[in-house]
Amino acid sequence: MPNESLIRCEVYCQKGRQYSAAFPLGGGYSSEQIQIGVAERAEDGCRIGSVRVWLQNNYNTESWNLRLETPVKVWLPFPRPESMTALYLLNEWWTRPAFVSRFEDIPDRTQVLLMRYPDRCGCFVPMVGRAFKAILGPGTAGALALAMQSGTSGARELDEPLYLYAEGATLAEAVRKAFRWLAGEKNLRLRAERRIPEMLRYLGWCSWDAFYREVSEAGIRQKAEELRAKEVPVRWMMIDDGWFKAEENVLLSMTPDPAKFPQGFGGMVRDLREEYGVRWVGVWHTLAGFWGGLQPGSAPAEAEKAYLCRSASGKILPSPVHGAGFYRDWYDLLRRQGIRFVKVDGQSSTACHFENTIPLAEAAAGLGRALEEGSAAMDGDVINCMGMAMETILARPVSGVSRNSDDFFPMREGSFTEHLLQNAYNALYHNELYHCDWDMFWTVHPDAPKHALLRAVSGGPVYVSD
Repeated sequence: MPNESLIRCEVYCQKGRQYSAAFPLGGGYSSEQIQIGVAERAEDGCRIGSVRVWLQNNYNTESWNLRLETPVKVWLPFPRPESMTALYLLNEWWTRPAFVSRFEDIPDRTQVLLMRYPDRCGCFVPMVGRAFKAILGPGTAGALALAMQSGTSGARELDEPLYLYAEGATLAEAVRKAFRWLAGEKNLRLRAERRIPEMLRYLGWCSWDAFYREVSEAGIRQKAEELRAKEVPVRWMMIDDGWFKAEENVLLSMTPDPAKFPQGFGGMVRDLREEYGVRWVGVWHTLAGFWGGLQPGSAPAEAEKAYLCRSASGKILPSPVHGAGFYRDWYDLLRRQGIRFVKVDGQSSTACHFENTIPLAEAAAGLGRALEEGSAAMDGDVINCMGMAMETILARPVSGVSRNSDDFFPMREGSFTEHLLQNAYNALYHNELYHCDWDMFWTVHPDAPKHALLRAVSGGPVYVSD
């Protein structure tokens, strides 16, 4: 059995080479081929751990650097609490809770671990660094297990933050202490400092569950008539996926599809305001433009090429370095047609888009800055969505609203329970930085009263999608 009073570290390199070492916290291991160390410091009532790996190589034949998949794993000795709630990524975009009492049962890709001891509570957060991020997974009887990942291979050196731990008399105190430290470290605003867009103080309507990708001007006008006839005081409308031309999940145009919106948005938006009292109209897109980026050689790809980049897999994507220009140009174009806000989806797909191109933490931070700079053309009125991976949560310095759960699924039996579970527990940490969006719902639905109650207590936007 390993000595669980020591930190254990495993390093995995290309061509199957690997190293293992055990040492006390603050110590390390050194040989001719590798140096490994894990340190911890205290700051503002928090404990911050860091890990360093350095590899020796022959400069003429470098080939034994860090591999792509989880190149570094660390087992950290830790006192076992009475109970734990692990907020883990169920896919690339959303977290949900798992209730465990053993480190061995912590789910893979856990990004916040809430702990209860007899006399205190703790909040443990695997850290996001400059290139790498850490995640928690199944540990051992006396140790938490952390894995480092960057989405790229071939690094010779790693020197990154590993974890953040804060304690408090209550869980809320521990979580608040941890995320206040993170906000200061990453230069982020806390929720109370973030502006919620004005339109989200009113009732809204979204086209998605009513039309899915078959949204059109005729459908929007029909829905506006219905809402007026039923005296539903909708003050903002969002035109979801389906409004622009796309093919095989790549963007072909940055303007409304003329087959669905023959006159563009301008006339329709004017009529919605003047005849139906809809003061704000917004549109949807993904952080990459569309799910798979932009079509190579398309009009937008050519017009915006100064602000785009090509990934290792051949995708044409907004650049984490220069991408602000892409969003700015698109939003300037939309504002001229009366559009006043955007919902930006697919934000935590960054790791997939930039695999073996740009480290995931660096790509997420760059695109977060680019979107917020570009959205100045919309007065910063953005609904962030599909972005609960920690590298994305910590990549938006200013924008106020972020989706807090997987989608509302009106046709999926029993989905309310999962929707409630995700929103209630995700908000325990997500709400420290953002006004949380608990998603839209149907007013004519077996679970409608319960969904309405959730939105009433959410502190975020209230909008329907009948």
